[in-house]
Amino acid sequence: VIAVGTGDLDFNNQTERKVWIDSTVQYIKDQKVNGVNLDYEGNNPNLTDGYNDLAVELCETVHSDSDAYIANSQISIDVPIYPEYEGRNYDYKRMADKCDILFIMAYDGEFWDNVQCASKKSNVPCSLATASIEVVEYGVKAYIDQGIAPSSLHLGLPWYGLKYEYVAHIPFFTGQIRYQDILNLIKTAQYQGKGTLEMDSKSSTWIFNCDGKCSQWSDLITDRSSEIWFDDYESLYPKYEIATKYQLRGVGMWEATYVDYDPEQHTADADAMWNSLCQQKYQIGA
Repeated sequence: VIAVGTGDLDFNNQTERKVWIDSTVQYIKDQKVNGVNLDYEGNNPNLTDGYNDLAVELCETVHSDSDAYIANSQISIDVPIYPEYEGRNYDYKRMADKCDILFIMAYDGEFWDNVQCASKKSNVPCSLATASIEVVEYGVKAYIDQGIAPSSLHLGLPWYGLKYEYVAHIPFFTGQIRYQDILNLIKTAQYQGKGTLEMDSKSSTWIFNCDGKCSQWSDLITDRSSEIWFDDYESLYPKYEIATKYQLRGVGMWEATYVDYDPEQHTADADAMWNSLCQQKYQIGA
C-alpha cells in the first residue's frame, strides 16, 4: 500500500479532481502495489463537498478499472480521532460505502491540538494525552453511530509521545517525541536515579516527569520541556481492545519506525509493542 496526499488541489474543480485521480491510479499501477491510503487533514469548509467527491471518485475509479490487478486493490481513507474533530465533518458514511477502509487516526487528540476542548458545548473528554482512552472510544462510537459498519473501520494508535513545558503551572505543548527516544531518555534519567514515571489511569497514558528540563537526559530535546505523556505496550493494550469490543476490521499505528525493531535481533520493548498491536499481553522481564 502507498500513501498519497492531495497537495494544493482544488477539490471543487471536477477537472482537477479527475487529473489527480488518473495520475494516482497510474502511480498505483507503476508501483505494482495493491492499495492506496489517502491522507488529507485539512478542514476548509468551502472545500468540504469537493473533498467528499474526490475520495468517493478515487474509490469508484480504482474499483471499476479494467486492469484486474488494480480492481482488487483496497483504498483506505484517513479520518480524524472523531468525526467532528477540528470541524472537519466530512461525509464519512458516504466514503465508507464506496471505499474499503476508514483508518481512524486515534491520535493527536490532545488538549492543545483540539479546538473542541475550548467549547463549553463539547462532549469530548479533553486530556493532555494524544490518545486518551476516553476520546478513542468516543470517536469509534461516533463513527458507528453515523451508520458506518465496524467492518469498515481500522483503529490507529500512537507510537510516540508528547512533550510539555509548564509556565505558571500551565502546560504548553512543545512537540512530539518518538517512542524509542522516550525509552532512551527514561533509561538515562533513571540510571542517575532521576525522574518519576506514573500512569494516568483516566486516559491510560504514561507521564514521565524529567525532574527539570528533559533536555538534560536527551540530546534530541533542545526546548524547555519538563514532562512527557506517552503510550507503551501496557497503556495501548486496553485501547487496542476497543477494536475488538466494537468488532472493527483491524488496528494500526503511527508509526512503526518510531520503535526500533530488528527481526534478527528481537528486543523486549519492540516485541511488547508489536504484541500489544495484536492484543497479546506481554510482560517485559517475564
